[in-house]
Amino acid sequence: MKLPEAQSVSDCVRDEKTSRDKLGTTWPAAAASIRARCRADAVALGTLSYLDLLSCLQLSDDIKAPSSNTESNRTSANR
Repeated sequence: MKLPEAQSVSDCVRDEKTSRDKLGTTWPAAAASIRARCRADAVALGTLSYLDLLSCLQLSDDIKAPSSNTESNRTSANR
């Protein structure tokens, strides 16, 4: 079985910097309750990284606003 190579340190640092930059605009715009939950989850997991926080915010947005395909599928199923 072929396994992917481990991410290099420079790739990891680049991903963290990119996430930090994106968080600069998305973090203040997120609800305080979501920021608190994301921060608490990251601390509990021991992974408090910018990438983890950004992923948490993005998942929260996905849950709040399901795609239009999901909504149309629900409408079709109810017919």
